[in-house]
Amino acid sequence: MRDVELNAENETETHHQSTGEQANPIERQPAELDRVREVILAAYPDLVPELVVGATVGELLDAVDPARAAFAALRERLTPVVPVVPAGTMPATVDPGDLPTHELLRRGIAARQSAPGERPRR
Repeated sequence: MRDVELNAENETETHHQSTGEQANPIERQPAELDRVREVILAAYPDLVPELVVGATVGELLDAVDPARAAFAALRERLTPVVPVVPAGTMPATVDPGDLPTHELLRRGIAARQSAPGERPRR
């Protein structure tokens, strides 16, 4: 990130030297900071752009890490949690001791009727 800062400063100095203009920090600074901010936003798409603010290049660069952390926290909160469901159906396990007597009788009769090849026990 500091390379971006140095390159922006060198570019400004080179521009002023080649055009022969006097550097007016009050007039030039907002435009240069906007260009540096755009470079930062292009280099780091995984940050909250509104948090990358500052009056100097150093402040812009210092805002990158908190903006990335905020983006990561938002992504984590907004990503739906998909529950893991086992494939296939699993039979429900029921404790026979918890069933009422009429349900036990119904299940026993149904089991005998559904087993066609078996003889009923006496």
